[in-house]
Amino acid sequence: MKANQLGFVVILSAFTGLVGGLLSGVLLEGKPVFAQKPEETAKVSAAEVFHVVDPDGNLRAAFGLGVVTDQQPGFVIYDKKGRDRVKISLMSDGAPVFSLHDRDGEARTLMVVGVDDQPFLDLFGKGNQAHVVMGVVSDGRPDLSFFDKDGKLRSDITLSASGNPGMVFIDENKKARSSFGLWPDGDPFIALSDGDGGASIALGHAHFGP
Repeated sequence: MKANQLGFVVILSAFTGLVGGLLSGVLLEGKPVFAQKPEETAKVSAAEVFHVVDPDGNLRAAFGLGVVTDQQPGFVIYDKKGRDRVKISLMSDGAPVFSLHDRDGEARTLMVVGVDDQPFLDLFGKGNQAHVVMGVVSDGRPDLSFFDKDGKLRSDITLSASGNPGMVFIDENKKARSSFGLWPDGDPFIALSDGDGGASIALGHAHFGP
C-alpha cells in the first residue's frame, strides 16, 4: 500500500471512530453529547446595608437594616447635600412607616399603618409638631383632627357610631365649646357650651319619650 493510501486509511479510521462515538452517545443517552450545556448557577448578593452613590461619590440612597430604625429594614433617599428627604421603614413593633422630610431634615409628612391595621396620615409643622392628623379609628370610622402650635387638639371632624357626621371645636383648656352635626335620626343640631363644659345654647330637634 502506498504511503498516501495508508494516510487516508488512518484518517478515515479516526473519523469513523469519532462518528461512532457520537452516534453511540445519541443512542445510549437520547441526545447528542455535544448539545449538553453546563448547569447555570444563580447569582445572589447578601449584605446588611447597600449604599448608592453618585458619580462624585456622594451618598444618595441607602437600603438595609438599621438605616432608619435599629435592627429593622429601611430605605433612605438623600439630596445632593446629604440630607435625608425620604424614608421608608418598619417600626420596632412591625408597623410600616413612610415619611417625607424638609431641607432641615424634619419630618413634614408621615404615613403609618398601626399594629391594629389603622392607617393615619400626619402633617407636621416646624419643630416636629403634627398639625393635621387624618386616619381611621379602631371601629372603622374616619377621623380628621386639627392641632395648634402647642400640640393641643382644637377641632375634630368624625362620624358618630350611627354614621352621622359631626364637628367639635375645643378651647386651649381642652374643653369642647361648640359642636354641630346630625342626631342619630338625621336631624341637625348646634350646641354651644361654657368653659365648664355645660350646655348654654342648643339648637335643633330633640325627641323624648317612645
